[in-house]
Amino acid sequence: MTGLGGLLERYRTARPAARAGVAGVVAILLLAAGLAVAARNHPRAPDSQAEVDRVGERLDAANPWEARAKSRDDGTVRVREWGFARLSEPEVRGKIGYAVSVVVENTSRVDAVVPRLDFDVRDEAGRPAELNDVNDGVTDQVIPPGVRLGITGTIHLDEPVAEEVSVSPGVSDWYPAREDIGEVEAVDVRVREDDDSLRVGLESSYDMTLLAPTFQALFRDEAGNLVGGTRLFSSDFNATVPPGSSRHDFALETWPEDADPDAIEVYVLYDWTVFGF
Repeated sequence: MTGLGGLLERYRTARPAARAGVAGVVAILLLAAGLAVAARNHPRAPDSQAEVDRVGERLDAANPWEARAKSRDDGTVRVREWGFARLSEPEVRGKIGYAVSVVVENTSRVDAVVPRLDFDVRDEAGRPAELNDVNDGVTDQVIPPGVRLGITGTIHLDEPVAEEVSVSPGVSDWYPAREDIGEVEAVDVRVREDDDSLRVGLESSYDMTLLAPTFQALFRDEAGNLVGGTRLFSSDFNATVPPGSSRHDFALETWPEDADPDAIEVYVLYDWTVFGF
């Protein structure tokens, strides 16, 4: 696909950070086309650069893929539950790592959301601890309309002081979503006793194969409380999820001591390209 149609398609499937350049080219082409029509009907060039800028602003305002601060049907981001566990891995650059798992729900029925989550970490005395960073795995995931998704990431502290972690929704970005978004569900999750790997059975309602999706596991203790999570890496580097049923094997690199092997939840994180924006 070439020309304006091709640029629109590139814009539609690009991540937000890559859209600005494409949007600028599209706006320039649209502006040029509009000025050409105007020249045929009313042979007058724009009086000033300000007039040209106003036309571009109107085009940007009409862009349906621009992030919005709220959903069109007043849907919200709900943090249903969360949990954390100290990582047993060596410290990173002198920082103590904690795995945080969060179950987030998008209550909108028409818009997808990229939730921004706010973290509050307290020590034993209730004093706030300073966060060095928050892994993007927690704060940069797309959640389709009406979907509850489990995601996990890592926070790092200077001292092993995390006694309490709370998570709340922050300012999120909303995007219109296609009506034909499917669902991928983990219907069977088992720990293989011979090598502690994870075998997962998936059911996908998509009519297309999902290429290299991201898999994440959330752990619970015997009481059902979340105790962290980890990203899963397939034995097949180029793992795909075909339509219908499929099975996948993953290596478990992080395993909290109090995790119940019979209560592991696996989530397939959605790729931007399946949303049509």
